[in-house]
Parts: sequence; structure tokens; C-alpha cells
Amino acid sequence: MSISTVAAIGTFDGVHLGHRAIIARVIELARRNGSRSLVLTFANHPLSVIAPARCPLWATTRAISRQEIEHQGVDSIDTLHFDAPLAALTARQFFAEMRRRYGVTSLVMGYDNTFGSDRLTAAADYRAAGAAEGVEVVSVDAVETPRGVRASSSALRRAIAAGDTAAAADILSYPYTIEGQVIHGLQNGRKIGFPTLNIDITGLQPLLAGVYAATLLRGAHRLPAVLNVGTNPTIAPDRPLTCELHAIDTDLGQCYGQTVRFQIHQRLRGEQRFPSLDRLRAAIAADIAAARRLS
Repeated sequence: MSISTVAAIGTFDGVHLGHRAIIARVIELARRNGSRSLVLTFANHPLSVIAPARCPLWATTRAISRQEIEHQGVDSIDTLHFDAPLAALTARQFFAEMRRRYGVTSLVMGYDNTFGSDRLTAAADYRAAGAAEGVEVVSVDAVETPRGVRASSSALRRAIAAGDTAAAADILSYPYTIEGQVIHGLQNGRKIGFPTLNIDITGLQPLLAGVYAATLLRGAHRLPAVLNVGTNPTIAPDRPLTCELHAIDTDLGQCYGQTVRFQIHQRLRGEQRFPSLDRLRAAIAADIAAARRLS
């Protein structure tokens, strides 16, 4: 006889405090019932299929979210590609599919978790649909952060867009962390004495333009860094938004094609256009001094 499964399903973007409460409940029920704990997440946001015009950008990468889920101690994680056939399933059909495919006998749902083409909204309706397919539905209430904010992925994205990395960390319970591939830039930073890595953050919610104290994570090493998000108005005005990272006291050389991960701690200042390169250099030096204290 195959072991039963307690599961949760969702985007788990950022794996914030609300997600952690859901995952903790999954693990608790699985241990109590002698079941397997499982988290099902998506490679693409369901809204990319259901309502593309309303599909949000990701708060962080799928790889970081998966790693954070793993750190919670679940037995297994599976990633689904959300497509039209999956979107067409009613809630009851979805429960049946989860039972057939994964042996799910209990599904833990967050306060705002919804699924199914029949667009159920009430927790009682989900419990009834689940019971019809032999799946118990367990609800988890909303979680407030230490600052009294309801933890959600939308609140996290709003904090990021506002450049409020302290609020983002409050929602996440860990420093806001992103990663991206190093791509070719104009190398203007190197030309003025501050080499940077140009990071591709396509698909991620960009931070408010400005300069941030950061920490570059390189294996076991934590390198203090300065992150600039903006259009480089002093050197190359009218360029698209870029994300450039300067590792303090470390020249990483050319890392094109590599994926780098970094924590973002505090916004130091907004984006500025300086009257000269000397004024820009002086401002960057001040940014570095401030970031060194905060990283």
C-alpha cells in the first residue's frame, strides 16, 4: 500500500512568513499521520495562462524559492507547468488529479489560495469538493509580520517596488535575496574605477531606482557590495533600467554567463544625475563607505 501525502500547492514566490506557516502545517500533519509531506509549486505563474495582462513579475527567482522550501524540511517538492488543461480543471477535478498523481489525502490551503475553473471562493466549498474525492482540506489563517503587515507575495512585490528592503525582509523573515545572470554592459563602471557586474533581472520585480547596500554571496564567502538600479543618467542617459553590482575591495573580473546571488539590505539614496564624473566618483565612494558598514 502506497504512503499517503499531505500537500500544499501555490506559487510560493519568495517563501514569506505566510508560506512558511502553510509548509509547517503540512509537515506537522504528515508527521502526525505517518504521511509524506509535499509542496507543489509552479514554474510559471498561473495568471500567465488565465489572465496574462494581470500576471505579476516574480519577487525572486524560482531557484531561490525552491531552496527556501527545501530549508523548511519537506520530504519532497515537485514543480508543475501551469497550462490550459490544468486551468480547465474544476476544483473537484483538481483534487482528483492530485490524489491520482501524488496520493494526496490532505491539502493545506492558505487564506487566499484558490484554484479550479469553477472559481470557488468559500473554504467550505473547497472542503466539500475535496471530501468528494477523499481529500481533507485544511485551512491556514493569514500571518502578520512583526510590523503588523499581512504577509503576502503582493505585499512583498509592493515593498520591492518602493525600494523598502526592510519591509521586504520583514515579510520574508530573511534578507531580500535575488539572483541573475551576468551579461555584457557598457563597462562604464570599470572606466571610472568602480567595476560592476551587469545583472539580468528579466522577469523579476525591479527595485525602485537608486543605490543599495548589498552582500554578494559567492560560495561560502559574503562580499560587501553596492547595487545600483537605474538608467545611469550621468554617464549614459536615456538607457533602459539596469541592475549593476560592485563588489567592494574585490575585482571579480569577467563573469559573463555566471549566475550571481546577492542580498539587498538598505536603499542608500535615490538615482541622481551628477554634473561631472568627479562628483559621481565622490558619491560612489560615499556609497561604498555606507554599504561597508551595512553589509
